[in-house]
Amino acid sequence: MKFITKTGFSLLITVAIASIPLIQAVSAQSSQLNTRQKTWNKAQLLHQLDLYSLYPSDSRNCKLSPVSQAISPNSRFLAISSHDYERSCGSGTSTLTLWDLPTGKKVATLIQGKATEAFWLERNLAQEPVEGNTYIAGDIAHAVAFTPNNNQIIAGLSNGTVKVWDVKTGQIAQTLQGHRYAVHAIALSPNGQLLASGSSDQTVKLWDLQTGKPLHTFNLNPSNGIIDRLIMSSDGQTLVSATTTNKIQLWNSQTGQLKKTLFNSDRSPGSYHPIALSPNGQLLATSDKDNSIKLWNLRTGSRFLTLKGHTDKVQSLAFSPNGKSLVSSSNDNTIKFWNLPTNKLEHILTNIGVTNPHFSQPSINRIVFSPNGQTLAIEALMPTSNPVPVMGIKLWDIQQQKIVFEAPETFSLPGVQFSLDGQLLVAVAPQTKIWQASN
Repeated sequence: MKFITKTGFSLLITVAIASIPLIQAVSAQSSQLNTRQKTWNKAQLLHQLDLYSLYPSDSRNCKLSPVSQAISPNSRFLAISSHDYERSCGSGTSTLTLWDLPTGKKVATLIQGKATEAFWLERNLAQEPVEGNTYIAGDIAHAVAFTPNNNQIIAGLSNGTVKVWDVKTGQIAQTLQGHRYAVHAIALSPNGQLLASGSSDQTVKLWDLQTGKPLHTFNLNPSNGIIDRLIMSSDGQTLVSATTTNKIQLWNSQTGQLKKTLFNSDRSPGSYHPIALSPNGQLLATSDKDNSIKLWNLRTGSRFLTLKGHTDKVQSLAFSPNGKSLVSSSNDNTIKFWNLPTNKLEHILTNIGVTNPHFSQPSINRIVFSPNGQTLAIEALMPTSNPVPVMGIKLWDIQQQKIVFEAPETFSLPGVQFSLDGQLLVAVAPQTKIWQASN
């Protein structure tokens, strides 16, 4: 590695009743995390969660796939959606489970149902349009989020509904109905009152989360692909939507009006432009098919800056918590640090990941900042004793300008996430690992 400095889905939901009092017991008995532990120089493995334990025993011979994850704002709970479906293998089961982070105990099973390919579903239970029949369907929670007050967990489901559970009891509090096909993306306003859901029916719906009533519906053109990402601005005024064909649009979340279409890319589905929103909600960063990065004014939708330098597809974008830096990773095996006040390229990290000679796979996947902005988590291909490299985790210390921790871990999307208190790092995988920061 080199460091270069420069200037210039019918739903079968079973709530685990036996787990309900366990949630309360865990809440009463869990020890608090040591808030004085703030560095990642000597990360400690706190827990390992075996997702295979949620499935029939024959699933261990099959591929177990995490789908989505979320950590509660108070850093107490982890929600994981996964399935074990693989053609000619496994039982075709899906789950959405809730885990207590300090103890590593599963406290509730919110969903335990079926998983299969959308193509094999009965016609009267179609969850995806014809062009979307390659998706995994059944009882899948495609997108998961906690409300800001930590009291509820929300999931966008393959049967076209959005369900809301009470975290303390594990009971369903609301079911929001209105979408025709699967819900693939959700986003919450900062005050937790407004919910956006994006579906394969090519609509985005805005809901009043307190009443469960729909407020607005945004309709996309049939040629624009399936909505797979939603981001709400920090002031709750603007919703950013992105599709599988990279149509990126800005919507007024109060009036339901389209503000601006930023991209309508001809890039093939699945090869999407990453997007990132600045902490102050004023800037949106996107990549483009020419490998550049574009910065947009979220209020006006105008583009005011293009950053060039990557020689291959930009894989991930992340703003630092203070909003002063933008970091980009690329298939060119570099990570670039951009200084936003000066619009200059400050640093380049090279050769972070290794190449996979057996598959076409990016050497660097996602990058995520710790809440204090001092650590950058990097998903990178790492060599092992086996011939095939695996995706692992590297932590780059911003001040020390070096890798301070690395762990080869076989994991898949949704990948790595820091808890909001900055004390935990979670890597969701069949064997999900939770590390804790230490002195």
